[in-house]
Amino acid sequence: MKNILERVIQDDSFNENIDNIVENNLDSSSLKNNLTLQKELQMQIQQDMKTYNINTKKEKDFEEILKKEMTAYESERVQGKYLSSIHEDLLTIKLTSVEAERAFSFIVGGDGVVGLTYEHSPAEGPPITRMMDHISDYLDRTRGNKWLPSTSVEEPIKLRFKLSDETMKDIEEAENDLQSLLDDLEMSCFTFETYGKDFIKSQKLSPDSYIQMAIQLAFYKIHNQIAATYESASSRKFLNGRTETIRSASMEALDFCKQMVDKSSVPHTKAAALRSAVDAHKEYTLQAVNGMGIDRMLLGLKKIALECGMNVPDFYMDGGYTASTHFKLSTSQVPSKIDAFMCYGPLVPDGYGCCYNPRESSINFGLSACNSSPETHSSNFMKALTESLSEMHDILNLSQKSKL
Repeated sequence: MKNILERVIQDDSFNENIDNIVENNLDSSSLKNNLTLQKELQMQIQQDMKTYNINTKKEKDFEEILKKEMTAYESERVQGKYLSSIHEDLLTIKLTSVEAERAFSFIVGGDGVVGLTYEHSPAEGPPITRMMDHISDYLDRTRGNKWLPSTSVEEPIKLRFKLSDETMKDIEEAENDLQSLLDDLEMSCFTFETYGKDFIKSQKLSPDSYIQMAIQLAFYKIHNQIAATYESASSRKFLNGRTETIRSASMEALDFCKQMVDKSSVPHTKAAALRSAVDAHKEYTLQAVNGMGIDRMLLGLKKIALECGMNVPDFYMDGGYTASTHFKLSTSQVPSKIDAFMCYGPLVPDGYGCCYNPRESSINFGLSACNSSPETHSSNFMKALTESLSEMHDILNLSQKSKL
C-alpha cells in the first residue's frame, strides 16, 4: 500500500489530464482503454478527491493524510476514510487487467515486499517455494554487489490485439465468473507465534501430523464432528508423479478430538490420544507418498470407465464414497525457509482451505472460506485453530509433569 501511495500521485502532466476530465465530467472511457494500472488508479483517486471535496492542488496534504492513515492501520489495524477509499479503488481494477497467462506472476512492491500468484496446473506449491528460497538465498549471497546498468535497454511496447466481438464477450463472461468467485472468497492469514516445529520435534512427534490434528480439533470445536480431509502428498518420486491424498480424518483423530473436549478427561489421556492420532496420520502419509494411497487409483479407474464408454460402477454413487470425497478441509503443508505462506480457496462451498508453513518457532497459516456459506468463516476457524494448538501444547507439558 505504501508504494502505491508513493506512485499514484507523482505524474504532473497526467494529473493535469485527469483534472480536466474530472472537473468537467468528461467521458473517460476512451482514455481508460489506454491507461496503465497505475494511471487508471490515479484517475480513480482523483475522482474520489473531488467526491470528498479535496482540492487537487493540495495533493501533498492528501498524501500526508493517507500516510497518517496508513501508519494508524499498520499499528492499530484501523482503516481511515481515505484509506478505505483507496482500497475500494483497487477493487475497481478489472481482474483481466493483469496478464496472467504464465505459470506464475510476481508482484514486487517498492519497499521490497514480494508476492506472486501462480496457476496450479504446472506445479504443486513446494517447487514454487523452493524457487523462492533459491531466489532469496541468491539475493543474500550477492547483497552489496554493485550491478552496472544495462546500456541497451529498450522501452517495452504494449501489444495491441484485434479481438472479435465474440472473443470480447467471452472475456467479459470470464471476468464476471472470476469476479463472482473473488466476491465469495474470504480469508484469514496469520502467524501462530507461541511455538513452532522445534517444540513439536522435542516431543518426538511429526510436525506435519501434529498440525493436521490441530486442524481436525479446530473443525471439531466448531462443527462437533470431523470432516473428510484432503492433504496433498507428493508422489514426485515416481515418473510423472504429482500428488496423492493423505486422509487426515481417522478413527484415531476422532477419538483425540473427543478426548480434548471431554472435561473429565485427564492430561495424560489426552496426550496419549494425541500421540496415537499423530502416529496413525504419519503411517498413512508414508503409504501415500509410496504409492499406496487409494484416491488416485479410484480416480484412475473412474476415468478409464468414462473413456471406454462404460457405466461408472455403482460404488462411485454410494453415499459413503461421495461423503468421503466431499473434502470440507483442503489442507497442505508448503514449507519454506523464508517467512512466507501460500493460500488458496476451499474445495467445496461449505469447507475451508488451510495452507501452512511450519517454522522453527512459529507457524504461518493461510485460511479461506466462502462468504456464501453460513456454516463457515475463516476468522472462526483461525480462533479455533489457535486454541487447539495452545491446548495441545499445554496437555503435552502437563502429561510430562504428571509422570514426574
